[in-house]
Amino acid sequence: MRTCFIVNPVAGRGKSLTAMEKCGARLAQAGFSYDVVRTSRPGDATALAQKLSAEGYALIVATGGDGTICETAQGLIEASSPAVLGILPGGTGNDYCRCLSIPSRPAEAAEVLLSGAPRTVDVMQVDEFI
Repeated sequence: MRTCFIVNPVAGRGKSLTAMEKCGARLAQAGFSYDVVRTSRPGDATALAQKLSAEGYALIVATGGDGTICETAQGLIEASSPAVLGILPGGTGNDYCRCLSIPSRPAEAAEVLLSGAPRTVDVMQVDEFI
């Protein structure tokens, strides 16, 4: 499965970079190949997810915190992409990962990615706050 990680290098004060290294080591050990791109400013993950989806990536892994996950998901939704969103926790709070029971340890999160068992989650759009 063609895979790319979108890494926010400033998420978690650099925690995402460490998470990517540890996850990458486990993936390499399993013979799993992947590409990596980095964000450089807010909004990058959305644009990158759209671009990667159009390039045929089947698994796009948001690596960072809740903001990175949200932006990556937004890009896939806006592109009506068939790609699967993967998540590698690398933020400070990682609230969304906890809600989905995604392990916070990178090597354990890599095992979830390697299992290849996607699950469906609901999404919604809020256009106006009252």
